[in-house]
Amino acid sequence: MILENEIYLVNETARYFKINEDSVRKLIKEGKLKAFKLGKGYRITGESILNLVKENTGD
Repeated sequence: MILENEIYLVNETARYFKINEDSVRKLIKEGKLKAFKLGKGYRITGESILNLVKENTGD
């Protein structure tokens, strides 16, 4: 379950969507999934993940 106020790593986001990590990075680079870079990796808010789901399911 994704919590709106939590921060997720690329690998956690990939597991949630059941896709590979490169696909998550591609979504970020295309601007479809909002994230911020911290150190060498991206951090994704639960809100961004839930927004992506809403935009693509029409909920």
